[in-house]
Amino acid sequence: MASQSKWWLCTDSTRTARQVIESYCCRWAIEVLFRDLKQLLGFSSSRARSRLAVLRTAPWVGLCYSLLVLWYMQLGLDTSQMGLPLRPQD
Repeated sequence: MASQSKWWLCTDSTRTARQVIESYCCRWAIEVLFRDLKQLLGFSSSRARSRLAVLRTAPWVGLCYSLLVLWYMQLGLDTSQMGLPLRPQD
């Protein structure tokens, strides 16, 4: 297996390598959340068209998803049997 190189770029030259990697790690959970909202829950195919509807829909979907995950974690269920949600195809 070939080794893979990782490159970390930052435009702020005052930050140390450790600070850049820590920032990336903190941001990773947010990126995964948006990927899940778009791909698994269909957020990218929202029917919201007006500016106000978009401003209301995004936080609402994020809140519902976060509450669902927290609730699931609180129940302490076995996650090994958990599957991906099924949703209609566009």
